[in-house]
Amino acid sequence: ALEALGRVDNASAREFLWKMVVDPNLGRIAAESLGTNLSPNDANRLLALYADAPASSKSGIVVAMGKRRESLPLLLDAIEQKTIPSSDIDAATWRQFALLADTELLNRAKTINPAIGVTADQEQTINDWERIYHSERLARADASNGRLRWNNLRAPCHKLFGEGGANGPELTGAQRNNLRYWL
Repeated sequence: ALEALGRVDNASAREFLWKMVVDPNLGRIAAESLGTNLSPNDANRLLALYADAPASSKSGIVVAMGKRRESLPLLLDAIEQKTIPSSDIDAATWRQFALLADTELLNRAKTINPAIGVTADQEQTINDWERIYHSERLARADASNGRLRWNNLRAPCHKLFGEGGANGPELTGAQRNNLRYWL
């Protein structure tokens, strides 16, 4: 139910989640759910709760901060300032820096955790594809052709909105509007 509340665009639902963030049993899920639609103000509000939050809530706050490109710099600032210990950052959240961050932010994160990221060759490939698939080109793309390609090439393995195979990762929650994430 708390996860569903995070997807609701309703002030009352979100305020309920805020109250639940400090709950020792449900705080993790409440914080993660807030991360679904985390504004910069909400990200700062979550970070302010971190120090006094129960341990389970702290892990939810970290996950919430790692869900969106916009909150990653704030999370990294908190790690660098030792507001959040780097040891509290789980592997999946570190991976988010490699998936979502720009080169500068990724390099900052690598100073704390050198194991994250991509090789120099991979970074060059990503940069090359970003130059090819710029926003203007993507705006002119043929969505029906994209759906056809998805159905033929990816749907056999990946589930998206309840449809597709189960061999690969579920992609419904993936950041479909973030090219770097996919590259």
